[in-house]
Amino acid sequence: MNKLFFFVLISFFLKPNEPIITPDKFLGVWMIETKDTKVKVSKNANGELEGKIVWLLEPNDANGKPRTDIKNKNAALRSRPLMGMKVAYGFTWDADDKKWTGGSVYVAGSGSTYCGSIKMDSEEKLLLRGYICGLKFLGRTSYAERTSL
Repeated sequence: MNKLFFFVLISFFLKPNEPIITPDKFLGVWMIETKDTKVKVSKNANGELEGKIVWLLEPNDANGKPRTDIKNKNAALRSRPLMGMKVAYGFTWDADDKKWTGGSVYVAGSGSTYCGSIKMDSEEKLLLRGYICGLKFLGRTSYAERTSL
């Protein structure tokens, strides 16, 4: 009887389908929830996580030219191409919470930069929390699904 009780108790606290989360599980190509952009997530030379746009559903504008960062608040940056643009940077690994934190996320659709964190929902799905820096409660969580180029 004691063995059965112990087994049931341990099973209650363990989550067998929960992925083993390591920093490198976040690396790869991810399709954002709007299904119009793929971002390649990698580590830079400092070991920080960053993401660059590697695919766009509509890579060219109405004139057939590569789409640019037209909504950037800095007018000098509005002519830079979206393809290859770094949209996530400065994230460091938080081993206790098993997520990447302290980074920034640039949203080209609004031309705004937010603070953020990235965690795994599953090995095939990331959750990105973007928020107004210093105000974590003023933000939004979006997701990205693992994909390939």
